[in-house]
Amino acid sequence: MQELLEPALRLELTAPVVVFILVSTRLWFGDTVFHVRWVTLWNTIRRLKVPAINTYILGNVVPFDVEIENSTHEDEFVGVSPMSPKEIEKKISSVADPEVPLLAGFKTDWEDRKEIATAVSYHGPKMAPSAPDWLRPRQVHRTYFSVRGPDGEMWTLITAHEESNSWRPDLWSDHLFKGSFSAKEGVRRTILKLEEAAVEWDHNPDWMDVEPSLDPEQVSEERA
Repeated sequence: MQELLEPALRLELTAPVVVFILVSTRLWFGDTVFHVRWVTLWNTIRRLKVPAINTYILGNVVPFDVEIENSTHEDEFVGVSPMSPKEIEKKISSVADPEVPLLAGFKTDWEDRKEIATAVSYHGPKMAPSAPDWLRPRQVHRTYFSVRGPDGEMWTLITAHEESNSWRPDLWSDHLFKGSFSAKEGVRRTILKLEEAAVEWDHNPDWMDVEPSLDPEQVSEERA
């Protein structure tokens, strides 16, 4: 019994501290720490920290099976771009307010490629007029992978989905269990932002063996 209680007790004691640190960082330094100018740096850190968290923290502290490494599926495919993720997100920042989601799981795509960057932007009604954007109820989560084109050059593969905002305590359950998760809505909203931000991209290159779920010409501004 003691062996079962000890991990739960450690989690009970450490969880409030971790939450306090994350929320404090979010409130005081969020505009700097989470800015997409650091997307490359944060992804390097994420590549190193996720396996360590899985092995040394979740494996020893959390008294149930949980993983923070997950998969991106083909229905999240948006297109490819010759631009880097940082260049894409800096372009998007001219028409939205993206940031790096440090709490997001580290992703592998359908071809076993590891993500090279990730970013989110928020939408939906504010909790109050003065409330920050990062507390809006919904988020579009974009994840980037690297793929080699027929010209031998490396392209950025863009994927996206839309879901509940992970910063909202009232929406944690929906976010974790993908209650209102939508790949199609994430793809649609990402296409709108790519077009609005004048990002150089191709939604359906003939050398990619992926069928896009949406055509840019068919994407409506409705619910944008």
